[in-house]
Amino acid sequence: MTPLGDSTICLAFGTASVSVVSSKPGGRATTCHPKLSTKVIHKNWKDLVINVMPTATDLSPDTKLLYETWLSKQGYAPRSGQEEMMSFIARVLRQETNRIGVVEAGTGTGKTIAYCIPAIQEARRVNKKVVIVTSTVVLQRQLLGGELQQLADIFSPSIRFGIVKGRGRYACLHKISKQERASSNQTVDLFGEELPSVADRRAASKLSNLFYSQGWDGDMDELDVSLNNRQTAAFTTDSKGCHRQTCEFAKECPYYRVRDQISEFDVVVTNYHLLLAAGLAGVELLPEPSECIYIFDEVHKLPEIVMGTTSRRVNTPGLMNLVDASETFINRLISSVQPDHPLDQVQHDLLEQVSKARPNIDMLAEQLSALAIAGDGIDQADSKNRFVMGMVADSLRRILEALGISFSGMYAALDQIRGKLLKAAQDKETWLSPKILEAARMKAGQLQGETETATALFEAWNMSGQEAAARWFEAVPDGWELQNAPVEVGKILNDFMWSKAYGLICTSASIYSSNGFDHFKQTTGLLNPEPHVLRIDSPFDFRNQVEFQIIDLGFKNPNDDGFDSEAAKLIPRLLKNNQSGLVIFTSWRALEATYAQLPESFSSDCLKQGDYSTQQTLVKHRAAIDEGQRSFIFGLDSYREGVDLPGDYCQHVIIMKIPFPVPSDPVLKTKKETLGLGGGSDGWRQYDLPEAAMKLFQGCGRLMRNETDSGTISVLDSRLHTKSYAKALQTPLPDFDMKFYQLRDQTQVSH
Repeated sequence: MTPLGDSTICLAFGTASVSVVSSKPGGRATTCHPKLSTKVIHKNWKDLVINVMPTATDLSPDTKLLYETWLSKQGYAPRSGQEEMMSFIARVLRQETNRIGVVEAGTGTGKTIAYCIPAIQEARRVNKKVVIVTSTVVLQRQLLGGELQQLADIFSPSIRFGIVKGRGRYACLHKISKQERASSNQTVDLFGEELPSVADRRAASKLSNLFYSQGWDGDMDELDVSLNNRQTAAFTTDSKGCHRQTCEFAKECPYYRVRDQISEFDVVVTNYHLLLAAGLAGVELLPEPSECIYIFDEVHKLPEIVMGTTSRRVNTPGLMNLVDASETFINRLISSVQPDHPLDQVQHDLLEQVSKARPNIDMLAEQLSALAIAGDGIDQADSKNRFVMGMVADSLRRILEALGISFSGMYAALDQIRGKLLKAAQDKETWLSPKILEAARMKAGQLQGETETATALFEAWNMSGQEAAARWFEAVPDGWELQNAPVEVGKILNDFMWSKAYGLICTSASIYSSNGFDHFKQTTGLLNPEPHVLRIDSPFDFRNQVEFQIIDLGFKNPNDDGFDSEAAKLIPRLLKNNQSGLVIFTSWRALEATYAQLPESFSSDCLKQGDYSTQQTLVKHRAAIDEGQRSFIFGLDSYREGVDLPGDYCQHVIIMKIPFPVPSDPVLKTKKETLGLGGGSDGWRQYDLPEAAMKLFQGCGRLMRNETDSGTISVLDSRLHTKSYAKALQTPLPDFDMKFYQLRDQTQVSH
């Protein structure tokens, strides 16, 4: 085989076609005809993978009819990209083995219908469930209220659709009743927990009335009542605070009403946090993976969510507070019981472990201080003390092991207390008043949850050398914070999902990067066997509807002194003729520094992240635009994706800097060490560059949300044009007509 350079080779096999596109920097992905073909983009020319992929003939007559019925009911015309994605998924799910597909579907493809129809049809054929997983509860609701509702109307009553959320998303009728009936004479209970205020009791009564008289089903996301964070926490519960066995409201519990129906759903919509939390904890919430066809939507967020779900952190002052609180709890509980109570032995056990933990917490803090000073085996950057290769110092091992034993013992003692309190409630034992018993159960559950987190971190730090993870510590007031973050996300996902699912489709509008799909496969562990892959371009006319400009402010790097000041002068000029815009930063420092230097006449029309919640910011922004005013949002990564501002809500996106990962990030450093990449150019090109390219792509995606949108994207980082890696950064971007400008002075931008 001869080198392909930047060329594209199209090979036709009967009715199917194959498009093989090199991923050499600078090579662009193109679609070969006929229209229903794949774009398989892989590696260097020496390692090209050629897949013969589907055409429209892969769709069964029933599937075609269902699609045509949906189109007719909605008044839509067929979309070639949507048909291509449906055909691909149908082919993947009918494979004898390796039924895993990865699809990047550009904005406007219509991916929800494209994955739902073939997945549901195949699930019916092989008697499986369809589980659609997305990144947030908000997106769950959007899915169920949008295209899924349209499909439900077509399928009804043969297929049932349902949404599954975490326990904390549903009202706890027991806690609402308790709040409603609380005495107004006290402000805290026996264990120091705050008791309901008058406003809390009124809110509880309102929720109770809504549930029993006005048809509210207990879903907190559907509640049209304003609650503060403390009230929301007071009216919901978690697994440690739920006592279904003795709860008088068990039969009408909103959470268990939904949970008990899951087996009846043919299509389940859930989120990654719940799927991971339940699966990794061994909770049987959903059917076994082997019985499911999964759709992982917004899958580019999955590695980050796995990291967040499996990471642990504790701090030494918090550990000391926890043992103090445990001692106070058991002593106050014992002071309130009758002589025939069954807690003598468990009190002894808990206090024994507390007494052993205290000196070891002090020793841990002292040893961390010594390590921070000596620096042996420590990589110190940005106030973080990272253990190289995640290998915890031997001097900490004995302390960590002793703390693990003590906190495990505390957990076991608290668990025994909860068990004895549960038995007392079930048998109506009289050695403790019902009011104190209820408060004690809640407090024991809270302490047990905190103890469990600490124990998990001690165990994780003691496993250095066995489990790849970033392990570091940093100073906090009066002590140290310890953190543990697994870096082999792919291994976690393989053990949990990839090797077990019957079929799985991963999809998003932004998976592809500077090295094709390799970065996604590497970060998610989809390597053996490699998944089937497909990239579908957005149908939008980016070349004619988007003005894409790279502006050189005269700095080699946006981190250089003076850049923020020059940017603050330029931004109002760039947005002069726009009613709306989004300015995306990569750090708080840059955001605050630039925002502080904006002219007041302009900043009065701006909304800065941190001044309001994201939801409040978006509401204020949309309201201003609707009223004919100007509004510009200044934000960080959370505005780079998942923010939908179509039409006049976003006419101009300004990207301040190429979003490279922070080089001092302890997780990134350990990940590179684990992969044998180190901190040199190999690691930078294999991880940093693809990550930046993908995030740049996501930021650009904020402008055009539908086919009638238009506007401007301005990148104030000249490296996107001047550096040797510029073409690699541009690889995943749509076919923009890019222009490069140099800022001569504050009155002239030259082409």
